[in-house]
Amino acid sequence: MLTKIATAAILMFSSSLALAQMREGALLQSADTDHDGKVTRQEFHAARGEQFAKLDRNSDGVIDDADGASGHAKRQEAAAAIRARLDTNGDGKVSKEEFVNAPTPVFEQFDANHDDALDAKELEAARSAAKERFRERRQQ
Repeated sequence: MLTKIATAAILMFSSSLALAQMREGALLQSADTDHDGKVTRQEFHAARGEQFAKLDRNSDGVIDDADGASGHAKRQEAAAAIRARLDTNGDGKVSKEEFVNAPTPVFEQFDANHDDALDAKELEAARSAAKERFRERRQQ
């Protein structure tokens, strides 16, 4: 339950690059598919694949301008931030491969023992950091 609440709080962020980064943080919370209390890098990448499907709103296999809903500035900003960060071949689109295999700075930041898995303590640190960023954004 706490994980779902933390995930919801993380998803409330809505500014361009911060949104992209926070979605990765939320992904950490929901990626424990075998429910062993840890999120492995493999689980994280699999969850990214599922996240890609949600962001590819028109199901054309890429995240591009067409996926930022017209009239929704925050979605357009988020899509632009994702493209700027993850479009490794410079074609103006983010493929599933680019998205899933992109660098994982949030994962690395909280994998304190560098074992390619986030345990309960490391996940709690990620949740705490997300809550703090949420508080800071609300005060701005």
